[in-house]
Amino acid sequence: MDVMVGKLLQQLLLGLIILAATAASIPNSSICDRMCGNIKIPYPFGTSEGCSLDKPFLITCNHTFHPAIPFLDRDITVEDISVLNGELRVSNDVALLCKGRPDNGYDFLEAVSRASNDKSKAYPCGSKASSAYGSCISSPRSTVNYTGISALLNLSSFRISETRNKITAVGCDVYTYIQGSDQGQKGFTTGCLSLCDQNLTVVNGSCSGIGCCQTSIPKGATGYILNVRRLSNDTLPGGIESKDQSCGYGFIVDEQAYNFSSLDFVNLKNRSSVPLVLDWAIGNKRCKDAQKNKGSYACKATHSYCYDSTNGPGYRCNCSEGYLGNPYIPDHEHESCQDIDECMGLWKPCSPNATCTNTDGNYKCTCPKGYEGDGRKDGTDCTPIVLGQSNNKIISIALGVSISLLVLLVGTSWVYWALKKRKLIKLKEK
Repeated sequence: MDVMVGKLLQQLLLGLIILAATAASIPNSSICDRMCGNIKIPYPFGTSEGCSLDKPFLITCNHTFHPAIPFLDRDITVEDISVLNGELRVSNDVALLCKGRPDNGYDFLEAVSRASNDKSKAYPCGSKASSAYGSCISSPRSTVNYTGISALLNLSSFRISETRNKITAVGCDVYTYIQGSDQGQKGFTTGCLSLCDQNLTVVNGSCSGIGCCQTSIPKGATGYILNVRRLSNDTLPGGIESKDQSCGYGFIVDEQAYNFSSLDFVNLKNRSSVPLVLDWAIGNKRCKDAQKNKGSYACKATHSYCYDSTNGPGYRCNCSEGYLGNPYIPDHEHESCQDIDECMGLWKPCSPNATCTNTDGNYKCTCPKGYEGDGRKDGTDCTPIVLGQSNNKIISIALGVSISLLVLLVGTSWVYWALKKRKLIKLKEK
């Protein structure tokens, strides 16, 4: 008896420990600020210790700006956090290459009017130009390897999305390349070349290599150094007459957020950042291993499921079909995975003449009397039952039943007479 009581107490104590650990890992939403300026900060992210899942998800909310601005790792501006897609959109630096860009902000190498025989002009270092950002030249159209301003990004817990972002170069006869590493610290180098030709026209919206080029970023990248370099003897594209044409740009950008325009040859000079999408995941374990420890397992909502990250280690959580919300929050919180009332949504799933009934995680469409079908817009809809077709169905059913009964009766009679005949034969033999 004492042994049994001891085991029960042991199990009860273990359950309380697990419950306490689970409760401790989920912050109290009433004391956590889920907004930083105009940006929502959903769990597992948080703006203070105890309000995020762990340190990598801690966001610094800088209130010296109005409105306040959220930062990742204190210097990367956060623009949006998606729990549904496991993505984080941040501001990413633009690498700039202007020919010998001086401290006063003007280029010392200019592309002058085509009416002039002198296609380019250079000033000696120390006069109107400075070599702070590049090389100074004194002869027209010389071959110079300008260094420009590089872009640097280094992350430890997030991966750069290879499906959303593109390495991009804008300018004439410039190439952008990145040197980076993945989660396993394997190095890589990749980039693209943007050319200009007098006989080829720059096409807005196209980054096929004329004035703009794009290429994919390797999977699993966690950091990189991006540089812009220029080829010798650059040529101006038709229709563009600006000294700012001598600039080249390089950046990694969310492909959906950037549409190339010939105006970018000038406008990008005044743009310091572009949107970049990062992938985030929970920990370094896969779902099958993470689920073994219920205390640390991050998918807290009952109606949620786990799926492995496709861009590096870790896993993510999502609400089950028919539910919407934050799967990292337990059921008692209103932001957790809640049943979607499909019947009240803007997109009505049932036919106009059908009755929609919301169910737990699903819905049901019922056709009115005199109609048949599943009642769904994407199904068989509700169609009127034609009287003639209805009578034919009844006749067919009745005929089928009658034939079945007749066959059964004939079969039973045959068996009966066969058994009786067999019995008579046996009596005669006696």
